[in-house]
Amino acid sequence: MYTRELDAAEWVGFFSAFSRHYKGVPMTLDLPAGLGGAPKEIIARDLPLVGVTAECRYGDDRITSIDIMLGSSLEDHVIHTVNQPTHVFIGQISNGSDETIVIHAENDPPVELDFRERSSLQVNRSPSSEVAPRPAWTNGEKTQSGPPA
Repeated sequence: MYTRELDAAEWVGFFSAFSRHYKGVPMTLDLPAGLGGAPKEIIARDLPLVGVTAECRYGDDRITSIDIMLGSSLEDHVIHTVNQPTHVFIGQISNGSDETIVIHAENDPPVELDFRERSSLQVNRSPSSEVAPRPAWTNGEKTQSGPPA
């Protein structure tokens, strides 16, 4: 998997375009396994995306929070807020399709929003020869290899 970090100036536009493009797509939101062997914590599994927003303080351009909204009814609706975000990484598979977003925060553990096609989660799946179209916000020049820091 390749990752690229978004500049903070891109966050508002990226999350707006992402929300329009992926609205209704099932996603899983979790806290990845932590240091010291802490297990992965699932916040929401396979709930449809309502939207992701990057919020600024009034009169300031600095992003103070990122809200992730999932669910299709009152019973399964989840809103997870990442306060004081510091980094946003996009994980891409080798054909360039985006499949995860990892958001790091100043004082909280990172969260991962997984929107891979469920078929891509199968082990020993042979890679497809098809190349998926890149969403409008993807900038291949900033692609770097390796996991998010």
